[in-house]
Amino acid sequence: MPLSQFTLSNSSNSSNSSNSSNSSNSSNSSNSSNSSNSSNSGQGVAYAPNFADARISARARAIGHPNGMGTERTPKQDVSKHSPHVRFEIYAHDLAQGLVVRPVENSSPQAVELAYMDTSGASTTNTVLAQLKRPSEAELLTPEEMGVVLNHAMLRRERLSEITVQISDIVTAFEMVLNMTGERHKHTFELIDLVIRLSWRYHFPIKHLLNVPRPADMNARVQPMLPHPGHPSFPSGHATEAFVGATVLLELLKEAETPTAYFDLVEPQIKAHATSIADNRIVAGLHYPADNVAGETLGTALAMHFMDRLKNSPTDALKVLWTKSIEEWK
Repeated sequence: MPLSQFTLSNSSNSSNSSNSSNSSNSSNSSNSSNSSNSSNSGQGVAYAPNFADARISARARAIGHPNGMGTERTPKQDVSKHSPHVRFEIYAHDLAQGLVVRPVENSSPQAVELAYMDTSGASTTNTVLAQLKRPSEAELLTPEEMGVVLNHAMLRRERLSEITVQISDIVTAFEMVLNMTGERHKHTFELIDLVIRLSWRYHFPIKHLLNVPRPADMNARVQPMLPHPGHPSFPSGHATEAFVGATVLLELLKEAETPTAYFDLVEPQIKAHATSIADNRIVAGLHYPADNVAGETLGTALAMHFMDRLKNSPTDALKVLWTKSIEEWK
């Protein structure tokens, strides 16, 4: 392949971060590398074997005999010019500041809370954003929990395509409603990818602390249609991610002052897709209804906190991302 074509094909991969299927690969798939693969001018790139040699030769011919140290040029600081995986870490650092997951002491049943510790003032303020209580094994075996899991198994064939796509892509459901494209809504895709992936930092620790068994651990008749995830059940990660994404998207539309008639049409559909994404995990035999209730609670709490940080961030990086995302809907 000619060198010019090779470098072009690499640089064009930068659309990965705004491609809906790639940027939404955040649903428990650990596929976060997709959104960072757009940093092809940075690290982790597989260049042609003679690529570096060609650059060495070209430089030698271009500069001739070096004379002097040159003139200094300091590029303007602009987070949008950073590689996508670097932007993600900058945004995540700002959004996650002060957020903690911790056990509730002496609670019965066992409980965990998501809290925000604000250290910006003279004294630390502590705000509980959500509290999740562990369901007992007896509760999980009731008709309202295990009975629903077993009954929903009848829908597996009907929802097979949805369930398999949603293993690694939940944003495509919202994309359909809003007609989102990577070219027109690249900042929106980046924002939704950010909040979904950042939610992992909170629902996974809660799963670990509460250690609720999966339905198939409690009843051999469940026989899930997908391989058993390697972590406990409560809360549902897919529900958390679906509702954090849906809530932020709807707030974007409000901030952009989209026409009321349009918002009234898309809002129930976005919420319905979030609910369906969560329900499909019950159909697959991987979650209880209680997992989804907890996931919706956690996802909504995270979204509300993230949006407050985005709107009132002390850093320019988050303000720019939020503002540019809003502009895409005007």
